[in-house]
Amino acid sequence: MVNVKNLMKEEDIDIIAEAYADYYSNSVLEEKWTKESAAKLFRYFYNHNKELFLVAYDNDKPIGVITSVLKPWWDGNHLEDGEIFVVPECRQKGVGKFC
Repeated sequence: MVNVKNLMKEEDIDIIAEAYADYYSNSVLEEKWTKESAAKLFRYFYNHNKELFLVAYDNDKPIGVITSVLKPWWDGNHLEDGEIFVVPECRQKGVGKFC
């Protein structure tokens, strides 16, 4: 069963970061992600605002993340610089919608 929570363990970032780096480093985008650079990206979001960092789990295994930053703007706060990632083997199962 998939559930979403913002209380996560530090090692969950490493698990998601490894899947993120593997996927994007081997995609047509030709980005050169490593597990370390992806973990740095996710820690940036997590440390910026833990309430906006949600992890999707399937039986306690992290399978996706949705995150953003809240940016003050002239007409109020805006969600900016968002990131949504679901591990490839869990795509097309509604995980992104669930987040």
